Amino acid sequence: MARPQRMHRHLLSYLWCAMLLFAVPLPAIAQTPIPALDSPVVDPTGVLSASTTDRLQQQSRALFERSGGAQLQVLVVGSTGDESIEAYAQRVYDQWQLGRKGVDDGVLLLVAVQDRHVRIQPGYGLEGAIPDAYAKRIIEETILPRFRDGDIDQGVIDGSAQVVRLIDGEPLPAPRSNHLLDLTWQAMDSILLLAMACAFGLGRWHGRRAAVPARRWWSRPWNWLAIIVLAALGMAAWQPRLVVPVVFLLVLLVPLAWSCGRRWNQSAGTRRLLWAMLVASTAINVFVLVTRGTVPGLFVHVALYFLTGIACGVVGLPLALARNCWQTSQRGFVVRALAFCGVFGAGLGWALTRADPFDPAALLIIFGAGGYVAWNVAMLVGLGSTGSGDDDDRRSGRSGSSSSSSDSSWSGGGGSSGGGGASGSW
Repeated sequence: MARPQRMHRHLLSYLWCAMLLFAVPLPAIAQTPIPALDSPVVDPTGVLSASTTDRLQQQSRALFERSGGAQLQVLVVGSTGDESIEAYAQRVYDQWQLGRKGVDDGVLLLVAVQDRHVRIQPGYGLEGAIPDAYAKRIIEETILPRFRDGDIDQGVIDGSAQVVRLIDGEPLPAPRSNHLLDLTWQAMDSILLLAMACAFGLGRWHGRRAAVPARRWWSRPWNWLAIIVLAALGMAAWQPRLVVPVVFLLVLLVPLAWSCGRRWNQSAGTRRLLWAMLVASTAINVFVLVTRGTVPGLFVHVALYFLTGIACGVVGLPLALARNCWQTSQRGFVVRALAFCGVFGAGLGWALTRADPFDPAALLIIFGAGGYVAWNVAMLVGLGSTGSGDDDDRRSGRSGSSSSSSDSSWSGGGGSSGGGGASGSW
C-alpha cells in the first residue's frame, strides 16, 4: 500500500506544478504600435520633407484613380522594436488592409530609419507584377544606394516610382550590369573573410606545434565549429536573413582555410602557391577597382583564388618536374631536354613546311598542349617516385613552439498580403 500512496503523492505534486505553471502569465512580446492610416504617406518620425510627402501623396492618388483602386502606401517609422521588419510589415498590412478586397492590389513601402531596414511588400493581387526578385532589385539598385548616401527622401521617391511603373505594366530598367566583377563587397563578405582569417591563423598555430596525437583528432572539428558558431552569431546580429547561406559557406571555407594555414608551416610548395594566388588575385582586384571603381565581392575573390591556383599549378608543374629531374641527375636532365627540343622542333618544322598549313590558332593549341604533356612525360620517365614537393616538405618542415500631411479620406480597402516581397539594409 505504501507504493501506490507514494505514486499518488507524486502525481498530485506534478498536477500542482502544472497548475502553477499555467497560472503564471507568460511575458508578452512587446510590439511596436502601428500608426493610424490617414494618408498615402504615414511618417510619424518626420524624416521626409514636406515637399517629398506632397509628391508621394500625389503619386499614390494618381495611381489609385488611374487603376481604379490600386494602393501604394509609404510608411516611415523609427524602429520595428523586437520584431523583424517582415513581421511588422505583415502586421501593418493586416491592420490597414491595403488594396481592394478580393483584388488585393495594395503595396507597402516600409522604412525603419533607426534599424536601417527597408521592405517592399505587395498584396496577393500584385505579386505577379511585383515578384520578390523585382522588389529585391528595386531595393538593392535604387533605394539603398540613396539611403547609404543619407538621402532618404530621394530613395523613397525613386523606389516608389519604380513600384508604380511595375503596377502600370512597365518593365524595370535593365540591370546595371550582369558582369561577375560588378558584385560589390557586402556585409556577408566581411564575416566570411574574418572567419577565414581566424581559421588560417589557427591552422598556422597548430602547424607550428608538435604533431597532435591520433587520439586527439576530434579537436580539429571542434575548432572549426567554434569559428563557424561565432561567425554565425555575428551574422545573426548583423544580417539575420543571411545566416543560412553564411553557415553553408562557412562549413566549406573554414576547414579549407585551416588546412592552408597548417600546410603553410609544413610545405614550401604550399607557401609559394598561396603567395602566387594572393599576388595574382590582388593584382586583378586592384585592376577592377581602378577601372570600374568597385571592389569585387568575396565570391569573386574566391573564384579568382581558385583560377589563379589552377594557373599556378599548370605553370608550376613542368618547372617542378624539371627541378626534380635536375636534382636527381643533371646529365639525365640535359639528355631529356635535348630529346624534347629535337622531337618538338622537328614536329613543328614539319607542320610549318606543309603545302596546306594548319590554321595558326589550331597549330598553337595542338602543339602547346602536346608540348606541355611531352615535357612532363620526358621529365618523369625513368625517375624515382620521390618528387620535389616531398623534398621541399622535408627541408622546410620543422617542429614548432608556441510632420506629414494628414487626409482622413485615405484608408484601406480590405486587401491582404501573403508576406511576399523583399527587404534590405543599409
